[in-house]
Amino acid sequence: MFLKLILFLVYIVILFLLTRILETLTWIEVGNLSRRLLDPMTMSVMKLKALLDQRGISYEGAIEKQELAELVESSGAIAEDTKTTKEEEISTVAVTNFTTGSLFDEHVEDAKDSIWLVYIIPDQSHVNYLADTSWNIIKQKMSLFGVNIGVFDCSLDPLYCARRDWYYTCLILGLPEEFQTKSKVTLFKYTGPFKVNNIHSWIKESISKKVHTVNSLNSYSNNWMQYITPRDPSEVRVVMFSKYPSIPLFYSSVSVKFPGRVKFGFVDTRSKSGKDILYNIKSVKPPTYLIITSEYILVYGQNFGEDLNFKSMETYLKTLYPCVNDIFILSIIICNCVTLLEISLAQGTFIKRLMKFIWCIVKFNMCLLLIWIALLTLLQLPLMHNITVLCLKLLRLCRLSTFGTHFYKDYCFYSRHFVFTEIFFGLYLVTVGYIQYKRKGPLEEEEDVEADEWNFTEFRTLEHLFSPTAGLFRTAGIPAIDPERVHMRDIPTLRQICSVPDDYITKLPKWQFIMDKTVKTVSNIDNISQPEETCKCECNSDLPGNAFNTKSCQKCRKLQNECNGPKSSPSVKKKQLHLDRLKNSDPATTDQSDTDQEKDAMEEEHLHLENSQCVICLDDYTKGVWLCGLPCGHSFHQTCIHIWLTRDNHYCPVCRWTSYTPKPSYIHLHSE
Repeated sequence: MFLKLILFLVYIVILFLLTRILETLTWIEVGNLSRRLLDPMTMSVMKLKALLDQRGISYEGAIEKQELAELVESSGAIAEDTKTTKEEEISTVAVTNFTTGSLFDEHVEDAKDSIWLVYIIPDQSHVNYLADTSWNIIKQKMSLFGVNIGVFDCSLDPLYCARRDWYYTCLILGLPEEFQTKSKVTLFKYTGPFKVNNIHSWIKESISKKVHTVNSLNSYSNNWMQYITPRDPSEVRVVMFSKYPSIPLFYSSVSVKFPGRVKFGFVDTRSKSGKDILYNIKSVKPPTYLIITSEYILVYGQNFGEDLNFKSMETYLKTLYPCVNDIFILSIIICNCVTLLEISLAQGTFIKRLMKFIWCIVKFNMCLLLIWIALLTLLQLPLMHNITVLCLKLLRLCRLSTFGTHFYKDYCFYSRHFVFTEIFFGLYLVTVGYIQYKRKGPLEEEEDVEADEWNFTEFRTLEHLFSPTAGLFRTAGIPAIDPERVHMRDIPTLRQICSVPDDYITKLPKWQFIMDKTVKTVSNIDNISQPEETCKCECNSDLPGNAFNTKSCQKCRKLQNECNGPKSSPSVKKKQLHLDRLKNSDPATTDQSDTDQEKDAMEEEHLHLENSQCVICLDDYTKGVWLCGLPCGHSFHQTCIHIWLTRDNHYCPVCRWTSYTPKPSYIHLHSE
């Protein structure tokens, strides 16, 4: 996660440095970096009309090129990098078809920060006056100013149209009523002549009412230039100074998109009050768009990307006062761009990379949604208002700083050359993937569990269906083993991989538990003595004290020596037991060879060490219970060890030595 974020920030820094390099080359070639303004008279008539359409200024009646140039100059200067997007926007116009009245109310009546233009088609019994060509031209013009286009066929819901008095062809314009975040929507109805210019003038006049007209110097100084008791200390104010009496449609359309956040005003510099305002503000020359915040006062249109159209001004103001939805969309874009780096960081086959990429997208987006749910819950608290105001202030300070201005210029540049940005990002992903491949190496295998999940050739998750030795206590999978490093002593469970018959279980040594040791408790630590032991055997001969019967069995002699022998090390006990057996053995056996004696001594060196508890059931041994021993020397209840072995656990529960392979140089005590 953090590595991907760091790599994404590195990509942003590379783009920033690349733009500085391009600016340096431009400065070397041209000599300056300021925006070059163009003379409208040097432009073609088609270019001038495209600019007027983009700014929302009607040029009806303007025939000469000089008249068109004056209209362009009255709304703002033209920069060399100004881009007309009329032809691009005409080809894609989204139209919403309303089928019911509830759908109309949901989209239009509840729209608090957007403009709706709906074409009402009456019932078939009435005449349709609006031609399709005129409607298409209106759609194309209004789509440049963020106006949502809709069509309502009254034949689908005649009762709703009758309640609204929509019996004839008309146009409905939906606008927010007041300068509030959650204000009501007012519907304006147009039933006049269905000509393009008349409809355009009606829409422009209706939307222009949302812009405040500054009528006096006192109002401008107190309500626009000062933040004495503002309703919102983060409020942004925009004032337009122009000689043209009509407000451009792009400017009035932007005012509807920021209810309660950005306040728009207009100053007619030809009026007496406008001249007084210009006299007090000597640095402003119309036409000018003044951006006023509680920290800075600046002029819009002086930097790259600050064009005089709806889209550019809307983006600019969103960086000064974004809403929650804007921040959410930005976080979604950044999150998904970060997930694209998973393709480069993941190593392996195409299927493995694809699965990891899909999982990364789902995981990151789910985490982002959970974070936003928690954040929106916190924003409902009253105490969060001051924190929100502080965050917005810090955002404006960063945005209007030198670095923020350059960063916004770079954003506008790369958004205009989006194909170049995509290609460069693809090359960056390839570079990161190549570096990751070289760093890990082509033959390196990932040892974590996640790497084995996509190895479909081994099917580790279905191993228990095919392996007969997969018991209850087996691990999830058998690790890969290098054949050159295999050694039985290093991997004692290697023999468990093959299938083993159960015939050897019946041949394991079995005996009854015959020793019961009790230790007397003492009250004084000075009177501690050796514990008394009573040794019992199958021959029913009790051997208390130091009595020793030469006719007793070998097991009894062994137990007697354990009871009476010194509390020394096991090796000393075994040697003493061997000497006692030689002295008290039957005379007929005294003529055995030294080789047989040495063999007996060797057998005694590997006596089975009996314990007092079964590690399988954790119960203590009782007198007469049947025990069973394994080749490794550990003993258990006969029933417990048989159940253990019949479940394909062919190894000792204690030391994991295989239950069917004898250990080297070991002879069990109870083996025949």
